[in-house]
Amino acid sequence: MRFILIFLLNFIICNIYAQTHILNGRILDTKTNKALEGVAVYISNTSIYTITKGDGSFQLQNIPVGNMQIIFSMVGYEKLVLTTDKIKNNDQYHLTPKVNDLDAIVIQSYDKNGWEKYGKFFLDQFIGTLSYSNECILENYKDLKFKYYKKTKELSVTCEVPLIIKNYYLGYNIRYDLIEFRFNYSSKYLFFGGYPSFQNMDVKDSKYKRFLKRRQEAYIGSQMHFIRSLYSRSAIQEGFEMHHIWEEPNYEKQRIKIILDSISFVNENIDSFRLIKLKFDSLYNNDSVRYFHRIIRQDDYLTLMRRIPLQINQVIQDHDSTSKILIYKDQLLVLYKNKKEDINYANYNANYRTDSCIISLLDYLPDTQTQIHQDGSFYPFSNIVQQKYWAWSEKISNLLPFDYVPQNVKP
Repeated sequence: MRFILIFLLNFIICNIYAQTHILNGRILDTKTNKALEGVAVYISNTSIYTITKGDGSFQLQNIPVGNMQIIFSMVGYEKLVLTTDKIKNNDQYHLTPKVNDLDAIVIQSYDKNGWEKYGKFFLDQFIGTLSYSNECILENYKDLKFKYYKKTKELSVTCEVPLIIKNYYLGYNIRYDLIEFRFNYSSKYLFFGGYPSFQNMDVKDSKYKRFLKRRQEAYIGSQMHFIRSLYSRSAIQEGFEMHHIWEEPNYEKQRIKIILDSISFVNENIDSFRLIKLKFDSLYNNDSVRYFHRIIRQDDYLTLMRRIPLQINQVIQDHDSTSKILIYKDQLLVLYKNKKEDINYANYNANYRTDSCIISLLDYLPDTQTQIHQDGSFYPFSNIVQQKYWAWSEKISNLLPFDYVPQNVKP
């Protein structure tokens, strides 16, 4: 079974090495105008996080220069998502209470046995199945709501409260405001998106050093590593290799199918059976017959690769001071030669080899423009579809915040 992953990690556009600033503000209830205590205020996909005090005030520190999303989230209220170009320092922000009037909302018929039916599948696709994914724990799984749509064969998973995740392998406490998890059993398309926030676990120095080593290992060969190295034009030096991939009709299969169809057609005519049998035996030896059967089992379209690797200037071009544009429009095969694929990938990929380097495929939506940024993010996030290794590995148990700063990456 092959999954194609559209992985939404709502973007930030920032320079993780640039000068930072502080944002102060106050959060009030829209209806009562009373101060709200305990509101989570954070930059999506980073470790920059705080909560409001009793008077509704907050101070968000170490905000990188650039355009990014700031999330205001509290149980019982609608989430407020603002970009920094719409935010002023020392301003007031209002959260709107969620509607509780049953006459005013559509009641969703969720599956009361959803966790028993779909829980393991959800965890496999959301948390992941890497060799260390079992050390990443979703604590409030009972808050998940499952709904299966028979007509479209689609599973939808939502949650009214933030997901609380403990990644004991990488040392992160993760708060994840899930927008939606959706999987289509027909197309095998997987989509999930939301607003994650990361906090370091409070541990002793010796254990924290172990976390740092594991985070470095998770970073090496990841999509974040690739996008960052592509942005800095050092992808090739850091061990990545890019190839042009395209599909074309399997003309040989079409040719063989015409031959076999003609044989099948005449074989249905009893009077001609002996003649065709004789001709088939005389014209095609046993090796040819075996060849026919091998070709006819192939896909209707073949994926072809140009052997000569692509250069950086064939893939990106400069855009502005904070972004570059992907100019490569076909499927991009990305190899990372300095690391082997996780051993658990064998359960997902029938062609897995223990000596295989990381092989991933990025498919770009046609007629779109994608920006990449120094922190490893890209926008619009729906423009790139992951296939192969990254479609399997880029899950919550392997997720790093965009303000993660690795040690020196050796080529």
